[in-house]
Amino acid sequence: MLLETIRTATRLEHEHLESRLGLFETVRTREDFVRMLGAYYGFYATLEPLLEKALGEWGSRFQLEARKKLARLEADLRFFAVDPNSIRRAAHSEIPRIETVAEAVGALYVLEGSTLGGMVISKHFGARL
Repeated sequence: MLLETIRTATRLEHEHLESRLGLFETVRTREDFVRMLGAYYGFYATLEPLLEKALGEWGSRFQLEARKKLARLEADLRFFAVDPNSIRRAAHSEIPRIETVAEAVGALYVLEGSTLGGMVISKHFGARL
């Protein structure tokens, strides 16, 4: 019930974000894909420390370590011969405010949905690229 309420309440935001990102239209080559990985890396390089700080001792209850993506993105970038240190990290102003446990849990909900969507996207790029 709660999940359906959240989905319904955020449906328009999800649709807007998907159309704004335009991943299926803008990622056509290997170089586009690597650029996308870099953008994700820059985002997570700023986001993950904010989540750690906000969750504090609650991090283990939300399996934060298992949900982190930064190390995997770094490995992917290195695979494509890109030094992650050369990637611009997102400014704090580009990330939603995450200072409380409640804000961190909200962000984790969104990230979990992104992870599920990422499985669809990766199949698409795997077949295309």
